[in-house]
Amino acid sequence: MISILVVEDNADLLDEMLFQLRYAGFAVSGVVCARDMDAQLRQSIPDVLILDLGLPDEDGLSIAERLKTSQPQLGIIVATARGDIDDRLIGYRQGADYYLVKPVNFQELNALVPTLVRRLQPPLVLSRVSEPRLILNGLRQQLCLQQDNSALLPSLDLTWMEMRLLEVFLDVDQLMVSKAKLIGAIGGDDNDFSDLRRLEVAMSRLRKKLEKWLVEHGQAGSDIIKVKRNFGYQLTRGIFRS
Repeated sequence: MISILVVEDNADLLDEMLFQLRYAGFAVSGVVCARDMDAQLRQSIPDVLILDLGLPDEDGLSIAERLKTSQPQLGIIVATARGDIDDRLIGYRQGADYYLVKPVNFQELNALVPTLVRRLQPPLVLSRVSEPRLILNGLRQQLCLQQDNSALLPSLDLTWMEMRLLEVFLDVDQLMVSKAKLIGAIGGDDNDFSDLRRLEVAMSRLRKKLEKWLVEHGQAGSDIIKVKRNFGYQLTRGIFRS
């Protein structure tokens, strides 16, 4: 069973979140401050942390940053009233895997939790055995090649946006993702044309960067990212988390 720790200082909201998550089948506990959270984490590490930002004893962004450093396999979902685009971008940079704006839609939250847990678990092999694996290292913000479980080959440095975009493809079995989901991953609004254009430019640059890097290391690099008309993008090779 997936385990969740909710950190929320509003007692009524905490009770509601605990009820909804337990009803969905998760093992859930809750605390109201960072001090209690740290005490709980010393006892056991949950699969997912649902984190409010406006806590009385420590800002949630500070918590997200330190936990992603000390517990990189802990999934962090921010749930906050801070909904501005700048706040969302800062949240992602500080360590949030997902950023939800209150009032939280519990159907969305219940769907995000198992998706996040699958993403952080050791991945299944999606590419052909004969091909080197593409390994995504979130801590170093790099993409690496690995042949037959041997040492990692030369790596490719990624920007924050490139890292976020590639991480989305870890969530899906067919490596096909909608434009709306990709725009959301980089803190944008899929109803905003400028954010759509920003995504298209970013994906084009990422495709060229990946293809050049693969060719330099003796790999077939063409068509690694395909545009799926009226939907989004498809990654033609599996990516794995280190």
